[in-house]
Amino acid sequence: MKSFLYLTSIVLTCATSNAALAQEAQPQTSEIEGAPPAPDAGEIIVTAQRRSERLQDVPIAITSLGSARLEAANVQTLQDLPRIAPTLRGGNGPGTSGVRLSIHGIGSLGNSAIEPSVATFLDGVYIARPGAMYGALLDLDAIEVLSGPQGTLFGRNASVGALNIRTKAPTDRFEGNLAAEIGTGDRYRLDGAVNLPLGEDVALRVAGLVQLFDGYWKTTGTGGRSGVDNYAVRGTLRARLSDSLT
Repeated sequence: MKSFLYLTSIVLTCATSNAALAQEAQPQTSEIEGAPPAPDAGEIIVTAQRRSERLQDVPIAITSLGSARLEAANVQTLQDLPRIAPTLRGGNGPGTSGVRLSIHGIGSLGNSAIEPSVATFLDGVYIARPGAMYGALLDLDAIEVLSGPQGTLFGRNASVGALNIRTKAPTDRFEGNLAAEIGTGDRYRLDGAVNLPLGEDVALRVAGLVQLFDGYWKTTGTGGRSGVDNYAVRGTLRARLSDSLT
């Protein structure tokens, strides 16, 4: 009995001393004079429920990809998106009506006579045929891949999921960007955007894109090429008419 009491007291003393050391060690590692503050991870804002919310407050399985992530991964078309959003897949077909989107391998077999089960939205506007979005994308703010049925907010056609694409909206400051690329196959791309504040509550943003691609092979005899040229321009005007209307 005496040996058992000695052993119990030793165990309790060691546990107490370890807890005290852990409590004392914490300030030394977290408060270092002259050290830079810990970086702020920031908040991811999504619009998966038709309003701007923090990602952690939305009870939906979402893959949210901001503009910086899209630029770093060189996402220029929807075909490039599965590189960083592996749950999304896109299948090409003979024409834009044959394009098929799927999430986790589930999706409608076609969309020429039926509504696609993965609904596509551009700035809140429903795109009935995802093939219409298979051109070059420009001046993107974020892309959200929503997994699972989204019928409550996005309609009965979003039975498998939704692809929510947001472009950059006009801001109250003057800014702009310009980028140029040269690639194999005689590919040349020039895109950019400019944001112009026109007044206290009015702003205009214009984005444009020119891409020339000659292709990797040509048809002998006719001289036909396999490439494609893209031209796109978009203008967005934002006016704050009142506190409740923009």
